Amino acid sequence: MALTDRWGEPTDTDNRAALEAYERAVQGMVALSGDPLAEIRGAVAIEPGFVLGHLVEALFHLYPMTRAQSQEALGSLARAEAALRPTTPARLRGHLHAARAWSSGHWQDATAAWEAVLLDHPHDLLAVKVLQDLYFFLGDAANIRDTVARVLPNWSEAEPGYSYLLGMLSFGLEENGDYQQAERMGRGAIARDAYDPWAHHAIAHVLEMQGRVGDGIAFLSGGAPYWAQSFFAVHNWWHLALYELDQGDGNAALDLYDGPLRGGVSDQPLDLVDASSLLWRLKLVGFEAGQRRWQALAKLWLPHAEDMVYCFNDAHAMMAFVGAGEDRQAEALRARLAARALGQDSNAMMTREVGLPLAEALIAYGQGRDSEAVDLLLSMRRKAHLFGGSHAQRDLIEQTLLAAAIRCGRRHLARALAGERLGRKETSPGNWRWMARAWRSLGQPAQADAADRRARKLTQLN
Repeated sequence: MALTDRWGEPTDTDNRAALEAYERAVQGMVALSGDPLAEIRGAVAIEPGFVLGHLVEALFHLYPMTRAQSQEALGSLARAEAALRPTTPARLRGHLHAARAWSSGHWQDATAAWEAVLLDHPHDLLAVKVLQDLYFFLGDAANIRDTVARVLPNWSEAEPGYSYLLGMLSFGLEENGDYQQAERMGRGAIARDAYDPWAHHAIAHVLEMQGRVGDGIAFLSGGAPYWAQSFFAVHNWWHLALYELDQGDGNAALDLYDGPLRGGVSDQPLDLVDASSLLWRLKLVGFEAGQRRWQALAKLWLPHAEDMVYCFNDAHAMMAFVGAGEDRQAEALRARLAARALGQDSNAMMTREVGLPLAEALIAYGQGRDSEAVDLLLSMRRKAHLFGGSHAQRDLIEQTLLAAAIRCGRRHLARALAGERLGRKETSPGNWRWMARAWRSLGQPAQADAADRRARKLTQLN
């Protein structure tokens, strides 16, 4: 007789060892720790006909968003489907339908299928995790929040995994601007499990969006012993580097880049995105990281450049190629994006609406065609959420627009854009430095000096 998992959901295995390996894999997936792929491979080694095991292995191959890994996922899905029996639970068939849709590039169809699973199985922690992540890739902020909110009333605080739901809901609330509730949920998650890197990450976003720079540095620095061993640690270090950069300390940000961000020399797109983003932001504020770093990063992106199926990652590869002066690689990537934009899948839509104009703007900025970059960025900045990522990640687009406007002499636009930033986050020293640059470009040294003084005062307060 098939067993239920530790969350009370039906499975297709009667082998306790296989089930426990599956549970460890899901736990690692949600906790962003350990080696969940090795665990699920162990599960299918124990029971080769374990449908759920092959399914989860397929999901791990879909997350990197590359064609090569997607092919591996298809193999896992084929093994899962070959193992289907008349008694296989409907829950698993729903998962397979969703994973098939994701693997074919139709991400909205995948989310609909996982939503259907959760209506009948609100304790399906695997479905909650994958669905929130997929909504993140799609830039659907409301559903990043509501995926968790819809199932949470079905859980009790004593159930395993409850604290992870709080951390996940915290992030969803933050992405929808409910910072007070987001912080409460995130701190509640950490109080239950201090080793939850996603909950730490959610609060880091809250503090970033509120301009609480000093609080952010203290929070992430103090919490690092709890999340530094996670395979998500690079991204949390990236958040710490953003705080240091907001303080105006480019050297501290670069130390983090050379240390925990890139010290392990990861070649995974998840980590390369953070590296590109940080170097580009340093570039925008006039702190050059040096060609050695750019070229090393571009070299790591190169094997992925022809293989990616997510234009959010493509845009960050483009930053590396532009920063390294790799014009040929940048143009080749632009041409591939133009071709992908002609398709009909989810990534094609993202590429048409955001990825391609952003890539072209990055090339234009790198080549000093700043007015062209401004026009391209203005055309897509209000729909940038369509290619995924968080508000903090997409802020790079706004900063590039502002830097380009200053450089090409569109000074009144630059002042207006800097004003927008202060309207959203007046306690950010970095935003006051942007305003100082805008005033200076307008030939208003008194206003520029006042803005610089405000930035220095905020830095001292932090």
